[in-house]
Amino acid sequence: MSLTGGLFNSGLFKGRLFNGGIFQDSSTVSIVSLLFGSGEVGLLYDPSDFSTLWKNTGSRVTSVAQSINAVLDKSQGLLLGPELTPVASSWTGSATWTVNAAAGRATCTGQTVSSDDLTLGSLTGNVGEIYQANFTIESVSGPGFSIASSRCASVPFFTTPGTYTTLLVIIVPGTGSLTINGYAGSAGVISGISIKKISGNHAYQATTASYPILTSGNVINYDGVDDYLRTVFVNLGTNVTIARSISGVGASILTGQTIGAGNWDDSTDHCGLVIVNRALTSEETSALTAYLNEKAGV
Repeated sequence: MSLTGGLFNSGLFKGRLFNGGIFQDSSTVSIVSLLFGSGEVGLLYDPSDFSTLWKNTGSRVTSVAQSINAVLDKSQGLLLGPELTPVASSWTGSATWTVNAAAGRATCTGQTVSSDDLTLGSLTGNVGEIYQANFTIESVSGPGFSIASSRCASVPFFTTPGTYTTLLVIIVPGTGSLTINGYAGSAGVISGISIKKISGNHAYQATTASYPILTSGNVINYDGVDDYLRTVFVNLGTNVTIARSISGVGASILTGQTIGAGNWDDSTDHCGLVIVNRALTSEETSALTAYLNEKAGV
């Protein structure tokens, strides 16, 4: 079923979206507007959008057969919060670091021990929150550098010059240091540092052995043993809708589900997952069914 015809070109959805006032296509942005437009809480995971899949916190998924350790939630538009990186004049470090505050650039002359890090400030967050970190390594020698926090899952070290995007995933709540890490022997210049929270209820897995795999048809495939992706929710209540796109089968929609505050672990194969903290109307159910069927290729 295509969402370009039938009831979706009728007057039923006029005014709900801003594409000429008509629900015209099956895009994720349209489903987000339909289901989350009034501030509903939940999530939308779209494995066909590789920009939302991370094979580790330092690089995005680029093809099938790669492992997944984070999936970004599109239900809130992947909006970025305010800049969290303090001005360079407040950066502090050991004698191996020199900061040019006016240029927003830090130079490491050569760390003697791994603890000789450049401190950017602190990061306060709740479990499951994800922050996007951007930075440029202008030059580097030795083991390399990364942006890290004592409250976050480990992140890879970057060993060549370039501009990078990485994720910081909070796994220990509270306030922790925010640093540029370098193993002993690292030297180089880093600039353009930016850290912002990504809005949404994202999924993550901190244990490498428990990463699911992206398989053909853009399916997040779990091994049925110890793989799962974890989302940390506020209390969504007892009237939750949980909908999956099952490859080759179509939409699977469960109603009247309960999701309390805390960890919610998904270990069911899917090529699309939508959770909304309310019941859906018949028209919304039809739209969601068509969307998930398209994702499933049926």
